[in-house]
Amino acid sequence: KDLKNIIANSSQDIFLIDPYFDGATFEAYLSEPPENVSIRILAGTYSKDIHEYVKKHSAEFKTQIDIRKSSELHDRLVIIDQDACWISGQSIKDAGSKTTYLIPLTLPIAQKKYEVYAKLWENACLIQPSSSK
Repeated sequence: KDLKNIIANSSQDIFLIDPYFDGATFEAYLSEPPENVSIRILAGTYSKDIHEYVKKHSAEFKTQIDIRKSSELHDRLVIIDQDACWISGQSIKDAGSKTTYLIPLTLPIAQKKYEVYAKLWENACLIQPSSSK
């Protein structure tokens, strides 16, 4: 619930970093996005599986959503509007089902985290939607 509220309060940009982010997580936390907010997901293992959710979501909400894959991920972060950052102990996909924590980072640390992951984003592989049958 806390994570949904954090995401709902974004006004410009939602940047989710999680090596295990998957389609069910997308549905759980991004099903009702704020208007005119871009969404970036830096994922790992399940990055291609998210595309069906993204296509449906983009068609319904006209939201700009980009997904990239990186094998360099370990942290699980939620960065809102490029300056507010929370770190999660478990994968975001496990929030609510496993014991974990969600800790806000102070502004100087949050900005540094954003800079690090913005660079990873630039070097990450763009994931294209799978072709429709």
